[in-house]
Amino acid sequence: MAYYLGEGTERKTMSLDKSIEHGKEHRKEYTGSKAIDKTCRNHGGCAWCEENRKKKYIVKENAFDDRINEYNTE
Repeated sequence: MAYYLGEGTERKTMSLDKSIEHGKEHRKEYTGSKAIDKTCRNHGGCAWCEENRKKKYIVKENAFDDRINEYNTE
């Protein structure tokens, strides 16, 4: 966050450390596996999280494949 203090002064930015020091930071820390591996966060790419997120689509795709196989065997 940058702000202008007037003519002849420098632009100053508020650092994250300063906001934490003054109690202005309200973000929660990551807990569990999110704290250890950033790929486990929202929309992550680790295999476990991705499968959990796409479970509905995987089930539909498998059901569709079963129907096609059933149609082809008749």
